[in-house]
Amino acid sequence: MGKTSVVRDKMQSSPPAGWNLIYLDVSKAVTPLQFIEALHHTCHMHLDTRAKARFAFNKLAAKLSGLDVKAGVGVKLPDSLASDWKSLLESLLLDLAEIQPRIVLALDELPLMLDAIKRRPGGTDGEALIMEILDTLRAVRQEHNLRMIYTGSLGLHHVLTILREQGYQNDPTNDMQTIDLEPLTQEDAVELSRRLIRGEGVPCKEEEVAAHLARATDGIPFYIQHLVWDMGLGGEEGTIALVDQCLKKRLTDPLDPWRLHYYEDRIDTHYPVSFRPLARAVLDQLAIGRPQTLQELTESIDVAKLERDAESVRKVLTLLGLDHYITREEQQYRFRSPFILRIWRNVRGLGE
Repeated sequence: MGKTSVVRDKMQSSPPAGWNLIYLDVSKAVTPLQFIEALHHTCHMHLDTRAKARFAFNKLAAKLSGLDVKAGVGVKLPDSLASDWKSLLESLLLDLAEIQPRIVLALDELPLMLDAIKRRPGGTDGEALIMEILDTLRAVRQEHNLRMIYTGSLGLHHVLTILREQGYQNDPTNDMQTIDLEPLTQEDAVELSRRLIRGEGVPCKEEEVAAHLARATDGIPFYIQHLVWDMGLGGEEGTIALVDQCLKKRLTDPLDPWRLHYYEDRIDTHYPVSFRPLARAVLDQLAIGRPQTLQELTESIDVAKLERDAESVRKVLTLLGLDHYITREEQQYRFRSPFILRIWRNVRGLGE
């Protein structure tokens, strides 16, 4: 929905007075040491020499490893420090907490990093390790008032669900506010469509086509951008009919350039095995397009094909809501976005 653009391109480029936002994509880190290395390197790119020279982390890393860690130079921590990751992370975070103007640390794709650490081949006690990482981040926030932002294409709730199955009792984000980054309003989606149309040089009745683009995509910037790009490639005059034609082509394209199958594939990747068939069955039923109650959804599942009970369906509905597939109005559930409903119907071969 644009979380990275909001954090990196907007908040980092123009933070409020007295604040400095440091953005870091941690998705490539698969060990705590790699996370620390990436954080250290990013901090050195954004902080002045005076601030970096005061880092106690540099002295600690040098003491533990014998490395000469200098301000402004990225450090490759040896694997022998794997058991010291917690003290190194705490030291680096405490250094950031002491800096003026105050630091806001934005960790993009944190859930993906935690999931990768847990799944790493040859790793041991993956769940215990990511529990400790989350608790360490929370402790520094609370004890030293370092501000953080977590974002991710994978919801943190998937990671926490697995941890709680292993007995994890803490809530590592109960001191943070959860913010739902929604699609654009119709007005803003029209403005985005209008600017993209001009940028691609698509000849058309601008207001009419931009308004249709905004409605057809439910104001989701990613799809607006790709639709306009497709229209520009064709070199034809932009019309409402052309928007619909381009959209239908992509929805049924076996090459799937927009990765629309992700809406189904992610269920196998991130949902507990026992919930996967139920999640698909619930979404298939809601794809009819009519809001339904918990009882209706439970009774609609064929018990001859799939074991189900109201409690399991309720848990699946909670996960689907957290993942923005569905929403609840009073006691009825429906797809949150008509456009995502349309994608689901096409991906699942349920027709238009």
